[in-house]
Amino acid sequence: MPRLRTLLVVLGWLVLLAGCSGGPEADTTPTPTDTEPPDRATEHSTAEPTPVGTPATRTSVPTLTGSTEVADPPDPRTVATNFEPNQSLDTIYRRVEALRGLTAREQVDVSVHGIDIFNPETNEQMQVGEPFDYPDDAAGMDETQTKALQLYSSEPVPLRGFAAAGMARATLVNVANESAYERIADDSFEVLLVHEFAHTLQEQHSLTEHRRTGTTMATDSDLAGMMLTEGDATLTAYRYWREYDAGGENPLALRNTTTERGIWSLGFYDKTRYYGALYLEAVSDEQRNAHVSQPPDTTAEVMHPDSTWELPGPAVSAPVPTGWTVQDENRVGELSIRYTLRTNGIPYERAAAASTGWWNDSMRTFDRPDGVATSWSTRWATAEDAREFANAWRAVLENRGATREDGGFRVPGTEHTPELSYVIVRDGPVVHVATASTTADARSIAAASGASNRSQTDAPAASTTASGAASIGDCSPGRAHSGSASTVDLRTAEDGSAAACQRHHDANPVSVDTDEDGISDFVERSGVVGHHPRTVLPELHDTEKDVVVDVVYATSVADDQRLREQQVANMRSTWAGFPVENSGSTSGVHLHVRTHDSAELEGEFGTDFDAEDVDAFYERRYGQSPGDGVVNLVVVSAFDVGSSEVVAFGSRGGNIAVVRASESRPIVVTHELMHLILGSIHGERDCDIATDSSHTCRGYLAPGGQAEPFLTELLTQALNRPWSNPNASAAENRTVVGHRPAA
Repeated sequence: MPRLRTLLVVLGWLVLLAGCSGGPEADTTPTPTDTEPPDRATEHSTAEPTPVGTPATRTSVPTLTGSTEVADPPDPRTVATNFEPNQSLDTIYRRVEALRGLTAREQVDVSVHGIDIFNPETNEQMQVGEPFDYPDDAAGMDETQTKALQLYSSEPVPLRGFAAAGMARATLVNVANESAYERIADDSFEVLLVHEFAHTLQEQHSLTEHRRTGTTMATDSDLAGMMLTEGDATLTAYRYWREYDAGGENPLALRNTTTERGIWSLGFYDKTRYYGALYLEAVSDEQRNAHVSQPPDTTAEVMHPDSTWELPGPAVSAPVPTGWTVQDENRVGELSIRYTLRTNGIPYERAAAASTGWWNDSMRTFDRPDGVATSWSTRWATAEDAREFANAWRAVLENRGATREDGGFRVPGTEHTPELSYVIVRDGPVVHVATASTTADARSIAAASGASNRSQTDAPAASTTASGAASIGDCSPGRAHSGSASTVDLRTAEDGSAAACQRHHDANPVSVDTDEDGISDFVERSGVVGHHPRTVLPELHDTEKDVVVDVVYATSVADDQRLREQQVANMRSTWAGFPVENSGSTSGVHLHVRTHDSAELEGEFGTDFDAEDVDAFYERRYGQSPGDGVVNLVVVSAFDVGSSEVVAFGSRGGNIAVVRASESRPIVVTHELMHLILGSIHGERDCDIATDSSHTCRGYLAPGGQAEPFLTELLTQALNRPWSNPNASAAENRTVVGHRPAA
């Protein structure tokens, strides 16, 4: 059958309409067994990336510039133009005014219509239940994008009994007549009127100007605005239903379902109403108008109303393959991601967890002769969030019957969905998803993003870099030791290129450090250090600088003396923003912070403190000597070293620092970390500090408890030099660098 693009409702008149009620259906859909809980506060804990500066909190939205006071409101508020209502429209409207704290400026005309639906291609009237192919382009996502997201389906499904049950502008409301509406809907005709009356108040008080002038060409931003406009009307309808016993089912709960694939867009738009209502329910009545008129820029902010991090985060996208043309670019956002996961069979709890932590994304579509070709890059709050999403997306493809092919996936086509190839690549907190009609195009997209050397979710066989150059991993070590290269057994590559492996061996692959962060490429790729014990590392980068730190608390340290999750997230964000140029054409430092407790540290650091005791603890924990290690250890303990002024100390250029529990603050930890990774900093100072000191005059490494949260020019230069390991086990590097509180 021909693909129908839209549904036409005979309204009798056509106007520019601002609001619309959504979701009434001809045949009642049973309540799903996995109805999603309304409380989003505890659905998933994630570190919130907060850039340096004042975070954007939605509770501090600027006050409206215009007054909402009305000197001479109309009486009556509404007039029925073509029907005799069964109850007073004026009474309903005044109740809506009271619930919204707004008064009508102008009288509203209300009319009703029958629901007559026509096939726009044949102009023939259609009946509820007839097969219909619902559109698959929604909210700025075209069919290419919805195909890549596995939302698309050209399969006809039974026609539902509505196109738009109600529409409103400032002084006009047009809704389905009562008998027609209550025949197809689960909520009441009165609730439908309430929803549309709320929209008229929005219009009359200019709360929806952002939707007229602020179209962003990004699905995520446009949906965020829609969420508060529609959420405001939905919340008003819900409160009215609860207070005035308006009949029908709960209008808020009705918006909280995931519909079948053939009508995915209907449930998708209902979710905007649901999450928008939840967001506004947490906002005070005094601030509600300001939030509606100045909505967040991302759906993530609406879905997590208590979040305090800046969204969207840094831009993310993969390079365009050489010679290709970008057709379109879009930001999909958290709401679309979560709904896509749910539509493709991911249970609610997992879909919520896998979509939480979204920071930014970019989906590009390319003009290719063979059909679909998209590059979708997503940035997440943490590498763990990225891993969770990547694994969930792989599960989506497997639910669609995908087969694995050499590190990628091939989703079979059906009569109503296209066959597509996918390559999923995770690079720290970034996940790239390459999608194309042909496997060759998918691989070209992945290669352009440097995919071949990045972590793929299903641990495929080792591949070469995008340029075809052999990587160190081609000569994989049989066993990793902490000693010299001569202790590492090397195997030749599968193609028998013994000579190439020998060249790598001669160059000592264990000590090659492309990004010059003091951690060899071999360690960054293998992800382990030591032998007895063997320590597993977080995911590291061989072309971008990494700092690994374990903050270990003595078990006696009180909760209020420990770094909070938000403080740790702020530290990660701060280091990521440092102007440090990497070999991989990126900037910033990946700070990996892990926290632990240890009873072994109780009483370890007293007046008889001995550096050898700490060294022994480090070796027992990591199987390496301090100063030669990869992991930096920051011990937080109620120590006593004979001076109440010393709040932290560590070995310059070593791997160990100790911080007094009462001074466990991000700036103190950062100060000590910089001592560990930089050692002595050579250069002229404009203060009375030696030119080879480990301190600077100001900034993070200012001495004597005077540390300030910024980088000096000298410190920036030091961070951009190679972080060669100074072997702090040598006597000349065992200087204890103390950190004292400010006077």
